Amino acid sequence: MTPTVTVSLWWLATIAGHLVLSSNGARRRLGQALGERGFSGVYSLVALATFVPLGIVYARARHTGDLWWNGSNVSSVPTFVLMALGLFMLTQSLFRPAPSAMGKGASATIAALGVTRITRHPLSMGFWFFGVAHMIVNGFATDLVFFGGWVVFVTLTTWHQDSRKRAASADYARFWSETSFVPFVAMLRGQQSLVTALRELKFLAVLVAAALFVLLVYFHNAWFGGVVWDR
Repeated sequence: MTPTVTVSLWWLATIAGHLVLSSNGARRRLGQALGERGFSGVYSLVALATFVPLGIVYARARHTGDLWWNGSNVSSVPTFVLMALGLFMLTQSLFRPAPSAMGKGASATIAALGVTRITRHPLSMGFWFFGVAHMIVNGFATDLVFFGGWVVFVTLTTWHQDSRKRAASADYARFWSETSFVPFVAMLRGQQSLVTALRELKFLAVLVAAALFVLLVYFHNAWFGGVVWDR
C-alpha cells in the first residue's frame, strides 16, 4: 500500500473507533460491563491504538505522493489567520469548557457564553481550522489526506455528538438551536451578538493564544519542519 492509502486507512480506523464507542448503545453496554472508569480506559486505549500509528505513518511519509498543488505559490496569510483563530478558540475552550465538550469538564450550564456565541464547538473548531490551514500550504497527497482527515474527523464527530446530546437533553437542544458549528453563523442569523461574545471572553486565554501563535510561527521549522515542494 502507498503511504497515502495507509494514512487514509488509519484515519478511517480512528473515526470509526470514536463513532462506535461514543454511540449510545456502545457506551451503555460497555459502561454497564466495565463501569465508567473502565469504559473511559477502553475508549482511551482505542483512541491511542489508532491515532498514534496514524501520526507515526504520516511523520515518516509527509510531503510524499502526488503533488496536487504547489502551496509555495499560495499566500501564507490565510494559513496564519486560520491558525490564529484556531488557537484562539482552542484556548478559550480550555479556560471555559463548552456545554458541547466531552466528559466531566463540560460546563454544567447549557447556555451560550463567550466563545460559544461564536461557535458551539470551539475546541473542535480549533482543530478544524488547523486542518484547513495546513491543507492550504501542503499540496502532496499524504499531507492533504492527513490534514483533510482532521476536517472530516471534526465534522463527523461533532455532528454525532450534537445528535446524541440533543436527543438526551431539551436544554442542549435549545443551546444547539441558538448557536452554530460554523463560526459567526448564529450571529448572521441574529441569534447571538459579537459584542457580547467579545465582552465575555477569557482575556487570559487570549494572551495564551497569542503567545502560542508567536511560538509556533517562530519555531515551526525547528519543531515540525518546513514545507518541501520539490522531491
